[in-house]
Amino acid sequence: MLLFLSNFHLFLIGKSGYLLLLVILLVAFTLFIYRRTNPVVSRFVHSFLTGARALALMILLISLFQTTVQWQQEEQIPPLLAVAIDQSASMNVRDASGDRPAQIHRLITEDLSQYLNNQIQLKYFGFSESSVELQNSELDSLGFSGDVSDISGSLSEITGQLREENLAGIVLLTDGNYTRGGNPVRYAGELNTPLFVVGIGTPESQPDLAISEVTANAFAFVNESVPIRVTVRNKGFQNTHTRVRLRDEAGEWDALALNLMTSPMDTNVTFQYIARQAGRVKLIAEIDAKQGEWSPANNKKTIYLDVLKSRVKIFIITGRFTADISFLRNHLSTSERFDIRSLV
Repeated sequence: MLLFLSNFHLFLIGKSGYLLLLVILLVAFTLFIYRRTNPVVSRFVHSFLTGARALALMILLISLFQTTVQWQQEEQIPPLLAVAIDQSASMNVRDASGDRPAQIHRLITEDLSQYLNNQIQLKYFGFSESSVELQNSELDSLGFSGDVSDISGSLSEITGQLREENLAGIVLLTDGNYTRGGNPVRYAGELNTPLFVVGIGTPESQPDLAISEVTANAFAFVNESVPIRVTVRNKGFQNTHTRVRLRDEAGEWDALALNLMTSPMDTNVTFQYIARQAGRVKLIAEIDAKQGEWSPANNKKTIYLDVLKSRVKIFIITGRFTADISFLRNHLSTSERFDIRSLV
């Protein structure tokens, strides 16, 4: 609730007693000269003329005494605390500290309200790629599925949205894993608003297997082998075994056994894939989940491969090789799409 306080002040230069005395004399003088009018007018017109003359003389007198009239209005706005909730996919896991979504739900529904004791207004914001204000009815069904986590950019959006309000501070609920934007630690030093960070999760590294990268050539051709390189990242597992599989829309294409001896370590596996038809092919590389793994959600990765029917064959016939012909041939040979032949 907003509270408005209004005050009226009248400041006089000199002695106010003289002004009051002159005002009384002016009112008496006006009543005296308007006691009779010629011609005689109605009572309403007589009262109006008397009041107008008295008011005009009073305004002139007040201005001569350099009187200042001041109107003050005060508005009291209750302090506001913004609660920024990281909704990226890394928040939707269970680690050594417990279930992260359950921790956040307990913080916003129990701990914050109990600590503040309804003495401060709260506004909730969820963020991943950008921030969005959350209604109280949405706090029980938070989704943690964002692809990125832009902490600095989201804090900037929140402070900009609340710049007209009495923002007392921001409570940031995050695991600190930002994947977009600047360093939030450096940005917090430039922020003019108090920032209270509540760390979610544990900094201890959890055992995890993940496919960190899948690379392939820009183009593939029907019935021609193309290498698909898969990088498997191992953190926390020693002397363990797993299988790496490559599949397309038709099913599993190939599978290779992989021995993981040390940690941390990245291991590369290469598949030779042969497309049977032209078009855009969806390939999925995945590894088997291990018991005790931090998150099996990163055990697969998808890429798309553009498959052409065949290479474009270019036949160059020339009487002799020149610098222009050599340049053209060398430039076209850099692309796998072209099969260059020449006849001199």
